[in-house]
Amino acid sequence: MALGRKTGGRKPGSLNRSTIQRIENTERLVEVLGFAQEDVDAHTLMTRIYRSPDVDLPFRFEAAKAAIRHEKPTLAASTNEISGPDGGPVTTEIKLVLVPSPRADEPALPVDAD
Repeated sequence: MALGRKTGGRKPGSLNRSTIQRIENTERLVEVLGFAQEDVDAHTLMTRIYRSPDVDLPFRFEAAKAAIRHEKPTLAASTNEISGPDGGPVTTEIKLVLVPSPRADEPALPVDAD
């Protein structure tokens, strides 16, 4: 600013390098995946990106991270403990019923397990 006005750098309204790179990447994705930008919903877009072998791995990874929450349910954190009917621990009762093997001369009797 030695002269009191702008003397170098980008012209007003021109795009910086990162914006140009982002636009080029978007155009490349549209070309590789073969659809217009208004053609699909967000989840379908992310799915196509992370499944396409033509897309660079960092883009595929970011797309997979965004899509995973819609494809696999998350595990809910449980703050409540499971308790038995009296508020104590849950117990499992197993009843064993011994059935004698039938003899050849006697018919087998049905066993009533309660």
